[in-house]
Order: sequence, then structure tokens, then C-alpha cells
Amino acid sequence: MLSYAEKLTSTPSDMGEADIDRLRDAGLSNRNVLDLVEVIAYFAYANHIADGLSITLEPWIDFDEESIEGVATVVGRTSGGFGKLVCRATQSENTT
Repeated sequence: MLSYAEKLTSTPSDMGEADIDRLRDAGLSNRNVLDLVEVIAYFAYANHIADGLSITLEPWIDFDEESIEGVATVVGRTSGGFGKLVCRATQSENTT
């Protein structure tokens, strides 16, 4: 799922049926795939709005990416971390 989310976020025009097939092979139903795509797309949309308006983090938010262990950043701004969608990746998870 993390690889799929990263690819959909960075190169959406490169997505194909094979990407969806890998999710199905990992046990996701069509509904699960739809839910996944909707969440990824929502956060991309929200981040584009925030970027377009130059929104930054509130001063009271302490977000230090380097201190988060075992986290893969899937969607988010590179400048400030607004709206970061992070998925905690454990060794037992399938990250197809």
C-alpha cells in the first residue's frame, strides 16, 4: 500500500492496472482499493490547497520527521510538513 500511495502521489499518470492488481494480490478488495485511492487523493488535494495558499504549520505543532521511527511519509509538503499523511510501517505489514 505504501508503494502504491507513493507512486500515486509522485507520478499519478504512471498508474496502471498492474498497480491495482498488486493491491488485490495483497488481499485488498475493490472497495479497499477505492478507499485507499480516495484517502491518498484527498490528502494530495488538501496539500495543494495549503501549498497554493502558503499555509504553514501552527507554531504549537512540534513535528520532527527525523524523530519518528518506522514511519513512511506518503503524502505531504516538503517545506514544513503541513498535512503529512504518515503510515506507520511495521515489519509485519505488507507494503506492496
